[in-house]
Amino acid sequence: MQVAPQGHCGRCEPALAPLNRRSDPARLRGRRVSIRIEPATLLFFDPDTRELLRTRPNPLAREQVLRLRGARPAGPPPRPTSEPVTVQRRVSATGVICVCRQNVALGRTHAQQTVTVHVCEHTLTIELDDEHRTVRRNTNLPVRVIKGSRRHPAPALHEPALTPITGPDTNQPQQI
Repeated sequence: MQVAPQGHCGRCEPALAPLNRRSDPARLRGRRVSIRIEPATLLFFDPDTRELLRTRPNPLAREQVLRLRGARPAGPPPRPTSEPVTVQRRVSATGVICVCRQNVALGRTHAQQTVTVHVCEHTLTIELDDEHRTVRRNTNLPVRVIKGSRRHPAPALHEPALTPITGPDTNQPQQI
């Protein structure tokens, strides 16, 4: 990023800037974005729609922000996406899923199934086999995990007993 601010209270909006490959999230790679620099966060957004794409902690000090070239004063803050975030969850053996630290009981009939959940601002919509259930959200935490856990193999009940190594000519244990 090689941009410079105009000096407006530490907040600036760099011109369209490519992201560093190491810090570039996969869904932003090759895409033109604008970056709004705030004291605690960097806001990556689409310059045409001003839709918020990603937020990251701001690693830049105020002095570093003031030395950037090509920046201009920040416009209105980007708007968050209006579409629901779609996630997948595996229903536990007791028929419960957890989305945004909110447990939702679906019933044991749905145990071990993978369900799709649409997370909106105030609701969770769960797609089951032949129905949709809508549940009111009781947390305001963001979605952190998109894909639920896979099925884990059951642990072995009995380990095979270890037998001593015998020599070729005798039935006596061999020295190792």
